[in-house]
This record gives sequence, C-alpha cells and structure tokens, in this order.
Amino acid sequence: MIPAGYLLKRVVAPPEYLADAQLTEVCSVADCVNDDVVDVQEAWEHNGFGVANDAAQLWRMAAEAGADVEAATLFYYEV
Repeated sequence: MIPAGYLLKRVVAPPEYLADAQLTEVCSVADCVNDDVVDVQEAWEHNGFGVANDAAQLWRMAAEAGADVEAATLFYYEV
C-alpha cells in the first residue's frame, strides 16, 4: 500500500437512495455524500491524490477557517 494522505470528513447517515437495513453510515472519499470539513483542493494544499499530506495541516486549515470540527472524523487513505 502507498500512503495517500488525510481528509477531515463528516460521517453521515445514508441518503434515501442508499438506505438499507445493514447500511448505517457513509464514509466516502468523495464529497457527494460526506462533505469535507476543509477543502484542501480549493486551498491548493493537496498532494497528487487530492488529499492533505498530514493531519496537522488539516487541523490548522480548519482552525484558520473557523470550521466546526466537533462532528469531524479524520480519515487516512492508502492506495
């Protein structure tokens, strides 16, 4: 596995079109269901995988933006 990086995401219940008795939450890389707490691509602070290189970078960006991180989950990705 190759380390890809980090994203701060909000884990959510599945939308109606994905509703299933066994599916309780969505943890996607894309922001079509789970929004990103910090948009690293918009800030041009992303790597070649489109994610942040380290968690501290995301927490710093969230603090600078005044983002609500109470319900945020830090995700680490490998490819």
